[in-house]
Amino acid sequence: MPRLSWLLAAILLIMAPVYLFLGAIPSHERVGPTSAHPSAFAGSPGGYSAVHLPAVIPHAASPSAPLVLRASLPDNPQRPPGQARHAAGRTPALLRLPAVLPAVTVRVPILMYHHVSSAPPATELNYGLTVTDADFTAQLTYLRDHGYHTVTERQVFDALYARKPLPARPVMLTFDDGYRDNYTDALPILERFNDHAEFNIISAYVGTTLGVNSYMTWPQLRALVAAGMDIGSHTVDHQDLGILPVDKVRFELRDSRNVLQLKLHVPVQWIAYPSGEPFKTGSAAARQLLLTLLPEYGYVGALLDGPLTTDLQSARTPYQLERIRVAGGESLAGYVANLSA
Repeated sequence: MPRLSWLLAAILLIMAPVYLFLGAIPSHERVGPTSAHPSAFAGSPGGYSAVHLPAVIPHAASPSAPLVLRASLPDNPQRPPGQARHAAGRTPALLRLPAVLPAVTVRVPILMYHHVSSAPPATELNYGLTVTDADFTAQLTYLRDHGYHTVTERQVFDALYARKPLPARPVMLTFDDGYRDNYTDALPILERFNDHAEFNIISAYVGTTLGVNSYMTWPQLRALVAAGMDIGSHTVDHQDLGILPVDKVRFELRDSRNVLQLKLHVPVQWIAYPSGEPFKTGSAAARQLLLTLLPEYGYVGALLDGPLTTDLQSARTPYQLERIRVAGGESLAGYVANLSA
């Protein structure tokens, strides 16, 4: 009898972690390929056109649910150890798209920045991506002096889906990639003007230096959160979502959000497509796949990177919110002209 008891205990010890691991992974992620949603794509594969979601949107979580971190792929180098930790105090409620998307539009220019720095750009590409401290200060001065108000992700969402009013002349400031100068240069200027911005972070690049670019550390990102800034995903490693296999696309969407939430203790429900793909040159199937997966992984908004520049945002296309790129070396007159494009 003691030998039988020992054998049963050994079997339980072996099977328990297997059961817990499989139970934590949604069934659609365990094995096998996933096909794109069959709903139609409005537009030609070669050009830009709005893609509309199905009438009923699957919901990943209820508005009051706590942050839930889905299990990572086994080969994920960012796999969070152990269980998710929750920030002390009350966790902000998750946003949730309505089942039927309303025919609502609002005019909010969403401006896209990358670097803010007065250091000489190391490359020609960085020159085009870098707004100097002086130019950024002049831009925020113009916004303040002409009655613009910087708004949050939540304010834009509520205007589109709850018909809540926006302040006069709303504008949304967004920063892509998570460069270290966003903390050292952009944040102090934003705080001086009491302005708000949203930062889209490449989760695997946090705290690293790659070539000429250095990226914010986790403590620096936490300082942004403490200052009231929004955090969005810019995927795990900034790959073209239009050419990746389905499992890799799932990894990019899921794990970037998981790691950012785990480390920063805030909901991450917006994403910026790396280089705007596949909504610049990608296929209809790649675009439709993303429209199926984004709500599945809890995203309620996604930001484009051109090729259009407009301030008109539509509630019918939450995963195709238009942005206006702010280029390095751009004159203040050009900046002002783009605000009313």
